[in-house]
Amino acid sequence: MKQISANASPLPRLAISGSTLEASVLGRIDEVPTARPAAYVTGVFWSFIELLYDTLRAFDFDSLEGQEAATRKRALLSNVELLMHRCSSMNDYLGKLMYAALPAEGKKNKSAYSVKKRLDYRIERLCKVPINLVKHEGFQLCWLEMRQGLIATHGYCVTGPVGGQQCASVKYRPSDAGSPEGYSFALILRDLLLAMFDMTDIAEAALADAGLFDAEVNPGKLTDARQAHLEQMLTLLNGLPLKGFPDEHGVRVPIYWLKLGAMYVTTKPLQMLAGTFRIQTELATVTPGMGYRLPYFRGGSG
Repeated sequence: MKQISANASPLPRLAISGSTLEASVLGRIDEVPTARPAAYVTGVFWSFIELLYDTLRAFDFDSLEGQEAATRKRALLSNVELLMHRCSSMNDYLGKLMYAALPAEGKKNKSAYSVKKRLDYRIERLCKVPINLVKHEGFQLCWLEMRQGLIATHGYCVTGPVGGQQCASVKYRPSDAGSPEGYSFALILRDLLLAMFDMTDIAEAALADAGLFDAEVNPGKLTDARQAHLEQMLTLLNGLPLKGFPDEHGVRVPIYWLKLGAMYVTTKPLQMLAGTFRIQTELATVTPGMGYRLPYFRGGSG
């Protein structure tokens, strides 16, 4: 079990240590101007937790039928898209923070550039590629379900124009061939939360390596009304089935624990449904004259 948060707090470490940056560093941040890290990381983290909690509570849709079920699925996909936006926003902010706080070497800040590359790598396939395609290339998140009797894995595929008058998963764009064909909620929701901790740890380590924290400043204790949802949210998150899509088989996903006020994580592997299963996808919109390559369907266009 690995601790991923600050001591005695579920917050990312930077949410606490950010208030102990040297006064000169805080001055440079204010001059940009951009938000100070303690306030920004805390606010975005609890906003993310509240949205993730609302998303997980909406998963009880098996009893719904027809338009009610379709509406619930669209709402879930909208929430997941917002979660990816929150994660991407944290990434963009931390990159800006690095350029403001880390000392530059001449005209270029190579240290900040290196840290930003690491931040981008952490969420590139997880959310930056899908979000940018949705915003700029006409892609959409489409409901995806793999079912075997009463057992089902739910998630989505990122579908849009891939060339040759064909719409398909982002995996079939030549420039994004490393992307998965589908994203299960069992993986994406767990990993998005871990990414928030990983990115802030990358930034905090860079600030610490540059010697920018003031050891004589005591961090304050931060509370937020939204933290009341945390324990129940983690229960729902850990309760998601450990069943993934075919290209997620064996991928280890985080399982979260609260201990003495801090957040800890272990990992477990995703498994794929054994035997014969049925895959169903739902396209929100279709374009006349375009061919559609359905996810995990090897028989050609639909």
